[in-house]
Amino acid sequence: MEKVLITRPEGKSLNLDDITSKFNIIPVIVKALRVRELDFDVEDFDEYSSIVFLSEIAVDIFLKKYKDINNKKIFCIGSKTALKVKSYGFDVTHFPNKFDSTSLGKSLISMLKGNEKILIIRSKKGSNELYEILSKKFFVKELYVYDLLPPDKSEVEKFERNIDDSIGVIFTSSLSVKYLIENLKEDSLEKLRKKILISIGPKTCKTLKEYGFESIYPKKYTIEECITLLKNLYDISNIRNR
Repeated sequence: MEKVLITRPEGKSLNLDDITSKFNIIPVIVKALRVRELDFDVEDFDEYSSIVFLSEIAVDIFLKKYKDINNKKIFCIGSKTALKVKSYGFDVTHFPNKFDSTSLGKSLISMLKGNEKILIIRSKKGSNELYEILSKKFFVKELYVYDLLPPDKSEVEKFERNIDDSIGVIFTSSLSVKYLIENLKEDSLEKLRKKILISIGPKTCKTLKEYGFESIYPKKYTIEECITLLKNLYDISNIRNR
């Protein structure tokens, strides 16, 4: 079986056995981002009619403190975040077919009335695109419940140990690109240039390009679709080289 490197934040697990059996690969998870929980409070929480979760981590951290959100409309960035919310026993109002801030913002604008107050639960780092879209029509507050920090040295070393015999790398966020590339040795960067690189979506693809790396992303922004795309590109490359 072929080896594939997949970047993830710490605390966001994947079922490695399922991936191995479904895709016939050896997934190597590199924790490219460390998670640090932040202190937070929402004094006027009852006034917000809608909550937006931008990650599974945001769900876990927020719901440890605010355990009753049954009377809120709940929106999520994607299907995995929605599943996380549902695992706590709450219904999800909506998540977009395309898992990005622009699609989510358009959905909320079409579904909600102008007098809605929206609370966005997110990390301290990352794009404020959703806020910029929604604040044109609604009262919106961003609540930072965690921060994302550079990886431990051991995770960078794990990446460098495994890059040689992998068929490619899946980057699951722009920040994972930044933190890894800025910490890799020069010879590892050269090895990376020779691999198939898959981005989870267009923003991550753009960040890789800014660092001088070409990548491609799937139509649906999921890790499963990324793996499928990588394997297809690898198979095509093998056929051409025969």
